[in-house]
Amino acid sequence: YERQLSLTSPFNFLAGALFSWRTYRIDDDMRFERDGNGNVGLIKSENSLDKSKLRSAYFMVPVAFKYNLSKVKHVTDDFAYRPQKKHYIAAYAYGGTLLSSNNIYKGDGVRNKQRGNYNVNNFIYGAELTVGLGFGLYLTLAFLLKLNDMIKTKRSSVFDL
Repeated sequence: YERQLSLTSPFNFLAGALFSWRTYRIDDDMRFERDGNGNVGLIKSENSLDKSKLRSAYFMVPVAFKYNLSKVKHVTDDFAYRPQKKHYIAAYAYGGTLLSSNNIYKGDGVRNKQRGNYNVNNFIYGAELTVGLGFGLYLTLAFLLKLNDMIKTKRSSVFDL
């Protein structure tokens, strides 16, 4: 959803909803494992693994304000508008909630897709600044706000990401 605040305003409000998948791939025949106490860690697999990953799905809600750099066009004395061009500056903020986490690995004689709690955050958030350069080009700076680590290390006994 995008809405210009008024016909001549340089500001637009943007909002939406989307799904986001965050994937951590593991090499060297390692895989994620939960022990009986609920601690999550990396263990060496007894089999050779072709694929090992932890995937988390999130429902995300982004909101943004965009400043359009185009000039106001005057059609008549009574009517003016600001065209929506590709030159702009936008500031986005987003937040999301966890839908599911899957521990997936497969290899020599082993294939597993396990849904469960792997100590990923229930909520994620961030911000970014985007500059539209025209001709379909843009530059984005993402701020991954270190306040929100993807893996909760306080409950992880084996690894620290």
